[in-house]
Amino acid sequence: MRVIKLSQAEINHLLSLIEVCEREGWYYGNLIHFKNRMNKLKEKIISLKTPK
Repeated sequence: MRVIKLSQAEINHLLSLIEVCEREGWYYGNLIHFKNRMNKLKEKIISLKTPK
């Protein structure tokens, strides 16, 4: 497994990209598979955020 270090700004950037994707309905490939991948990524990224 690879470890990727992200700053809080990078984490927020990724979350905002996911939000746009959800809002605009953008996806590629199989919709169900895409949503499953996106939700897993979103959960992992949210878990990286440090509490304010």
